[in-house]
Amino acid sequence: MNNVKNLIENERHLPYFLRDFHDQKDLFKALHGSWGDCKNGQKEQDEQGKWVSKTIPWVDGHIYTIDHFLRFMAYHGYTLQQCRAKVDFHDIHVTIKEIQDRPMKAWLEKKEKEMAKLTAEKDQAVKDSDYERACELRDKVETMRNQKPSIRDL
Repeated sequence: MNNVKNLIENERHLPYFLRDFHDQKDLFKALHGSWGDCKNGQKEQDEQGKWVSKTIPWVDGHIYTIDHFLRFMAYHGYTLQQCRAKVDFHDIHVTIKEIQDRPMKAWLEKKEKEMAKLTAEKDQAVKDSDYERACELRDKVETMRNQKPSIRDL
C-alpha cells in the first residue's frame, strides 16, 4: 500500500500536464468556460456575457475531480490517461488557450466596431467641412488604437 500512497502523493496518477496546480486550474476554467458550447444543461451568462455552468462552480469541479475522484480511482488502480485510438482528437492545450483568449477577442471586436463607427463619423465630418470635429474623432481613434485592455475590460 505504501507504493499506492507514494504514487498518489507524488501525483503520478495524473496525466503529466495536470500535475501542476496552475495547469489544473487552467483546465477547469476552460472546462467551465466551454459550457456555453453545450446544447443542453443548466447554464447562464456571467457578468461578461460568457456562458457558464449554473450548478457547478469551476473551483468545486476542480477540487472534487483532482482531490477526490481521481485519487479515489488511483487508490483502486485506475488512472486517467490519453486514449490511444487512432482518431484525430482535438489538442487539449489548444482548446484551453482558445477558451482563455475568448474575452480578449470579444474586447478587440468591440473596440474595432467602435473605431469603425468613429472613423465613419470622422469621414462625415470631413465631408461636412467640420475639420475641428474630424481632428477630435481622428485623435479618439488613434488613442483607442494604442489602448491596452484593463482587467475590467476582460
